[in-house]
Amino acid sequence: MAPSSLRSWWHSLRHSRPLSGSVASNYRLDPTEAQRQIDRIPRFRILVMGRANAGKTTILQRVCNTTDQPEIFDGKGKKVDTGAVRGSLERGYHNIEDELVFKSNPHFVFHDSCGFEAGSEAEFDEMKKFVTDQAKAMKLEKRIHAIWYCIPLNESHRMVMAAERKFFNECDTGHVPVIVLLTKADTLNLDAVQELMRKGLTVDDAMKEAPEVEKQLQKGCLEKIRGWLNELKFPPQSYLILTGMEQEGADCEELLKCTANALTEEGLQGLLISSQQSNLGLCMEFAIMKTLKRSMNKGADHIQLDGLPYGLGVWFPFQPIKCGSYSFSIPTLSMSRQPFLLVLAEHAIGCVIVLEYLFFQLQVKDGSNKRKDLQQHLTEIVRKYQKSGVQNTVIENIAVAFKQHGESVDDFCTMLVGIAQANQICKTYFLPQ
Repeated sequence: MAPSSLRSWWHSLRHSRPLSGSVASNYRLDPTEAQRQIDRIPRFRILVMGRANAGKTTILQRVCNTTDQPEIFDGKGKKVDTGAVRGSLERGYHNIEDELVFKSNPHFVFHDSCGFEAGSEAEFDEMKKFVTDQAKAMKLEKRIHAIWYCIPLNESHRMVMAAERKFFNECDTGHVPVIVLLTKADTLNLDAVQELMRKGLTVDDAMKEAPEVEKQLQKGCLEKIRGWLNELKFPPQSYLILTGMEQEGADCEELLKCTANALTEEGLQGLLISSQQSNLGLCMEFAIMKTLKRSMNKGADHIQLDGLPYGLGVWFPFQPIKCGSYSFSIPTLSMSRQPFLLVLAEHAIGCVIVLEYLFFQLQVKDGSNKRKDLQQHLTEIVRKYQKSGVQNTVIENIAVAFKQHGESVDDFCTMLVGIAQANQICKTYFLPQ
């Protein structure tokens, strides 16, 4: 099992969009309270919903990069006998208060909707009370932060049933975003093959043409479901088609990005992105598109280069580093002197690459995360970045991107994401043993 990831730190919460109606005042912490609470959030909580055999367990396993079953803890943190509830996540019959945690990544906590989809009014009321209580919890660490509602596409004749209509008509989740996940989308491949064969294609030709038709069928299902649910009182914030989830090591990047973009507090976005350990490229993307982009929009008079690494580091899986109790430094990694936007980009992308490699190095070194070693690690990585040729390549690429898109911060930052990800040190260089 991989070493436990290091925890991230936060400096601020930002509100990316307001809630409408009276829900906002009831469910949202004010910025001052959120600032006070943010360092106390140890794990990202997700309520997973959907009928039995919707592929819920498989999705959670892929997110946590494991094939093992989760450990189950009751609402008080006491471990539950998994033998008594084996397979309960797929069947959907257990206490919604139970926490499902995978050893491979204990920084995610999952709750299951406990079978209300089967038609039990009592279990629906229990689920609704749980969602409402969690949404109103004043302590952020007690809240559920997102809801994944799984709808399987292998039963295309009954994609939206009474349970879905009841939930999206009656359950106000407040600030907690609901993302509808269209699972088992790969099963539409057979439908695509059969459709093509009905048009006269041979089996071999139909199988060759099936992927494109399959995408069209998936899109058609998405549009139908979106049309049905968006007419209800509390429609979901986002929809996402999931494919390839049956494969070990399936890419969950789009799922994580979709969830992060649905969150209303940037601090929670940081918690989600930094909780996942298998895609540091995603950490780099959010560091650039959130922290760096915001810094660029502020202008030279409001930015201090020596403080930028902390803001970028929010998106990486590091242990908490409290401002004032411990500090680290990364020297200015820019080679240009002006314009400031170019200077900022060169330094920030260098920092992102250094921070990405820092996590990789700490993991290789058996998860060593002693604070006294952090600055030493950083110094060694900065030296490697500067002397390996990576910095020169990055500077050259940034100069080209700035010449092409320097007048648009949005386009420029998008280019910078590609530059940073293409120059990850861990992809090219091996660590000394």
